[in-house]
Amino acid sequence: KNLLRGLLQKDPKKRLPAGSALHHDWFSKSLPSLPLNYKHEEGELSSHSEHNRQADIKTAIRVVVLANRLAHHCEELESRDTDDGSKCSEGSKISDAEVD
Repeated sequence: KNLLRGLLQKDPKKRLPAGSALHHDWFSKSLPSLPLNYKHEEGELSSHSEHNRQADIKTAIRVVVLANRLAHHCEELESRDTDDGSKCSEGSKISDAEVD
């Protein structure tokens, strides 16, 4: 119980650090063969960071593309608007082909 209480503390200063949690009695009794001194392989973290950077760049590109599409569609709808923009204009209907 004290392991869980220590890990679930909201205040980070009071929270049990991960290293201390791994050395808790519960782990040594339940999982005696657990390697507590595992070290990452050389380059393992850097390749993970590179993957995250690439994913962030792809997401940013998608956001820009979608924002440009939305801006284009808004401009097109505004150009078809024949009244003050407060309601749908009679002559500004969009065909099904234009929606696709």
